[in-house]
Amino acid sequence: MDPAGRSIQARVRDSILQAILSGAIHPGQRLSIQTLADTLGVSTTPIREALSSLAGDGVLDLFPGGIVIVPAMTRAQFEQWLWLRRVIESRLIERGLERKTPSDAAAIADLAGSVARNTLDPALCVEIGAAVIDRIVTLANDSVLESNLRRARIRCAAALAEGQRRAGAEAAIRFAAAIADALRGGSDSDARISHGRYLDGIDAAALAGMGACEATPGCVDFST
Repeated sequence: MDPAGRSIQARVRDSILQAILSGAIHPGQRLSIQTLADTLGVSTTPIREALSSLAGDGVLDLFPGGIVIVPAMTRAQFEQWLWLRRVIESRLIERGLERKTPSDAAAIADLAGSVARNTLDPALCVEIGAAVIDRIVTLANDSVLESNLRRARIRCAAALAEGQRRAGAEAAIRFAAAIADALRGGSDSDARISHGRYLDGIDAAALAGMGACEATPGCVDFST
C-alpha cells in the first residue's frame, strides 16, 4: 500500500490510464507487459491485474500470449464517442451548476481565475481549464453519468489530449475568464455557454488532429 492506502495494482492501473488519457499511449499501440513492469518498477503480476481491470472497462484489448493493444477507432467511431462525451459532460455541467452553493461558485471562480496568473505556462492553463470542468462535474453527484463520462473520455483520450494541446492556452484562458464571470454574476446559462464554446474548440482540434494522423503513414506508434 502507498501512503494514500492504494494497492500496487491500483497505482499501476492509474499510471497506465493516465498515460492513455494524456495521449502518451496511442490508440492502436501494442503494449508489452514486461516493458510496463520495467518502466513502473513492479513485477508483472500487478501489471496483469491492472490490464485485466482496464480491459474490463473497455480501455484495452487483451489477446493470448500477453498481447495488449489500445483499441484503435475509425473516424466515424471517434465522432460517435466524441458526441457521447459531449452530451454526458454537458448534462453533468448543467446538474453541477444547479446543485452548487455560493461557496462552490466562489471556489470554482477562483480556480478559473488562476488561469490569468499562469498565462506563461500554456500546459498549466489547459490543466486548470480541465480542472474547472471536473470540479463542476463532481458537484452533479451522479456516479453513473460520471462513470460513463470517464469511459467516453478514455475511448477517445489520445485525440482529446491532442485536441487540448491544439486548442491551446488561449482557449483555456477565454473559457476560464468567461466561466469565472458567469459564476460570480450568478448566470448559469452563461456558464453553460462558455463550456459549450470550450468544447467546440477542443473537439474541432481533436478531429483535425485525428484527420492529420490518418493521412500520415506510420502515425500510430506500434511498440513491442
